[in-house]
Order: sequence, then C-alpha cells, then structure tokens
Amino acid sequence: MLFGTGASSYISRLIGQQKIEQADNVASTSIYGSISLGAIFIIVTVVLLKPILRMLGATDSIMPYAVTYASIYVSSSIFNVFNVTMNNIVTSEGAAKVSMCALLSGAIL
Repeated sequence: MLFGTGASSYISRLIGQQKIEQADNVASTSIYGSISLGAIFIIVTVVLLKPILRMLGATDSIMPYAVTYASIYVSSSIFNVFNVTMNNIVTSEGAAKVSMCALLSGAIL
C-alpha cells in the first residue's frame, strides 16, 4: 500500500502535467521497490515464523500445521504485494474499470 498509494498520487499529478516519461519512471520504481521490500519482509517472516506463531499463541500440537499453512500463505503473498501496487498505479492512470475488472477476475478465479 505504501508504494502503490504514494506512487499513484504522484503519477496522477505527473500525467496531468504531461510528464509521461517521468510518470513511467515513478511507476517502475514503485513496482520494483514494493516487490523488493515485500520480498525482504517475506524472507524475514519465514525465517522467524516459529517465534511469530508462538507469540500468536500456537501450541506444540498445532505448530506443525500452523507452520505449513503460514509458510504457504506468507510465501505466496508476494503476488498480493504486486497486485496492490499495480492496482493503484493502473487506477491513477485513469483506467479504473480495467483495474476493477482485473481485481474482480482474480477474486472469481
């Protein structure tokens, strides 16, 4: 949300000023930044998964199931990071219907 929301506001203003090349640079920086920071958070979370689950109240009997579930969920959340960033960027370019249809199709699938 950090990169997507910030970039979308700035991109909208740049497009309004007809600075399309600069808007493209902001969009690519936002995408790469969100994926990089998201990957770092995911790696740290996967490394510290057992302590995090213990802190959240997982017992010894539940821990194997919780680790399996959480590791799959956390590892695949990189797609959500990309989705949220791209949704905000596409919306800021004036294609709100395209963004809505993409999110809707993802939810249906």
